[in-house]
Amino acid sequence: MSGDEKKIFIAQVVTGCHTATLESDDFLRLFLANGYGIARRMEEASVIVVNSCVVDSTGDHLTAKIIEEAEKRKKPEAKVIASGCSAKVYGKALRQKYDCIVISGPEEFPFIEASFNLSQPFERDACRDNFKAELFHKDVAKWKKTWQHLNGLSSCLKWLCPPARRIISGPLNAIYEYSPRSYFLRTAKGCANACAFCATEFAIGFVKSRSLTDIVREMDAALKKGFDHFLIVSDDFTSYGMDQGTNYVELLKSLLSRSGRYSVSLRNFNPSHCIHRLDEFAEAIEPGRIRCVELWLQSGSDRILSLMRRNYTKAEFLTIAQTVRARDPGISLKSGIIVGFPSETDEDFEETLRIVEEVWFERLDCSIYSQRAG
Repeated sequence: MSGDEKKIFIAQVVTGCHTATLESDDFLRLFLANGYGIARRMEEASVIVVNSCVVDSTGDHLTAKIIEEAEKRKKPEAKVIASGCSAKVYGKALRQKYDCIVISGPEEFPFIEASFNLSQPFERDACRDNFKAELFHKDVAKWKKTWQHLNGLSSCLKWLCPPARRIISGPLNAIYEYSPRSYFLRTAKGCANACAFCATEFAIGFVKSRSLTDIVREMDAALKKGFDHFLIVSDDFTSYGMDQGTNYVELLKSLLSRSGRYSVSLRNFNPSHCIHRLDEFAEAIEPGRIRCVELWLQSGSDRILSLMRRNYTKAEFLTIAQTVRARDPGISLKSGIIVGFPSETDEDFEETLRIVEEVWFERLDCSIYSQRAG
């Protein structure tokens, strides 16, 4: 390769947001289609994309830190693009403090195409080939290695009794998006909630659903390419269709109606929306098809849940978890909790621990509450 080849470097602030991962890949595909190469280091890049996160203040601080690092390490003529939720919320401050282009995401790609003289426009709904998310965040490589180890153990332990196999298969299913043949399938962007600790809805607005026709067309194309696991990506799976007169159960039925051998994982399940269609959801579950449901707890205290504006109770959460497990005991449950929410007491935290012990999640993400302005 020539030394003056144009290259793009992408730094994703967090690994857990799969919407951000897809949008990082959107940037990569746009620039690769227009003749750019992939830079492994910021110093090699003509364009550095910092894909930000605004779920908590940690993401805000990391976004600023990475932009500052990019400005120090980049070539003099290189451009820095700040994108994502944090860029949307704090765009004015970022423009004032840093010499960077600030956009909210791929919806502003026409501006990027014009600014960088990119003649090949981005094809948003095109079926993507497998991509390497470790290009965007180094921790992804660790998760892929973990999946390989667990998958190898699972293959070796097939002769064990089901409860013993579950010790391996449960955690394996909870991280199955790191399988080599996993496909990230975007279904919607935006959120119908207004949780007190999160700025996502403020950043990206009310849910905007893709049509079922477009989703199914992309899924069928991915199946033909050999993908056999689908991570369903949205900011809130259970908000799907609120803007189109349909709902997440109809989406799930369509996802599970395709021909061939495949499985799905459902991310960002909000109990407040799920509880109202729980019977329909349970009926739509096909045992063996769904590997993981990401059901966010956040707290086991009804008082704290009310302050968080989560709009469900711990009893309703338990009902959902028990219903899913009763319908298909093979489904892994992933969840998350926030510790240290304002006014949380030891008793509130003990209630959370009791829920965690009762449900016994295959994967649990724990976050410390972070204060932010507003």
